Amino acid sequence: MAVVPPDWRFLFIGSSKSVYSVGKSKAIQFHKNSGKLELMKVREPWKLESPEDESRLLTDARLYEEVLPDVEWILKFGHDGILCANSAVSLDEWLSWSWAGALRKAHGDRLSDTGGLSLRRASAVRRILSFQRRRNNSEPEDVWFRKRIAALPGEKVASNFHGIISADHVFPRELMGYHVTAWNTWPDRGARTNRNMKQILEYCPELSMILDMSLDEGDIPATAVRERKKPSVEAKTKHDGIYVVKDDDKVKSKGLIYPPQPAPLPLLHSE
Repeated sequence: MAVVPPDWRFLFIGSSKSVYSVGKSKAIQFHKNSGKLELMKVREPWKLESPEDESRLLTDARLYEEVLPDVEWILKFGHDGILCANSAVSLDEWLSWSWAGALRKAHGDRLSDTGGLSLRRASAVRRILSFQRRRNNSEPEDVWFRKRIAALPGEKVASNFHGIISADHVFPRELMGYHVTAWNTWPDRGARTNRNMKQILEYCPELSMILDMSLDEGDIPATAVRERKKPSVEAKTKHDGIYVVKDDDKVKSKGLIYPPQPAPLPLLHSE
């Protein structure tokens, strides 16, 4: 919470069990009492037991009408995403984009579709949901949204290093954050070297919390990283969440943002 600008708030949406578990933390109670964080039990007809449940929730217009009616920006992150305190770039510098996700290499696609750590403009999301509905058990919500937002007139979607907020399968150094996928494909061939991994961890020591390794373990072989266990759905949902900010006036005068180095990072909350 200390990494994002002070006017951003957190929303954690989860099951009764996960909300109770998270709410027991003294630090969480402090942020809740200060108004920085809100804990919300997922309500009918939604549930959060699988990635498909998450996609259904995030592509349901009722979420944005009933739960997030005044929100213009959503920074979605999961248990496998982290923001770096050493980043010289503020999250607010990305508010001219309608969709900024993680940089990755996937089937030659130049657009950023990874939503595990992504910034979304809620007004663009509402535009899509006003005339389209996602089919259940189809492509993930981030891929579904990114394709459609990219086709909307006047909306800006990150591609390659232009507007990228984090990295997924490709790991240049000094990003605003990192998204470590649960499918054991991280890091890429370049980041697997001990030297590059050490440099990344020196810049973003917070990354060790989701990689299960630290600078002291910088000589761990690549297989130790690649074989990181895929977390259970329960573990995943316990750590997911949503960053929201209501005031969009301060970004109306902003133009295109060109990342200093590769670039920064995004968010979501679920059980």
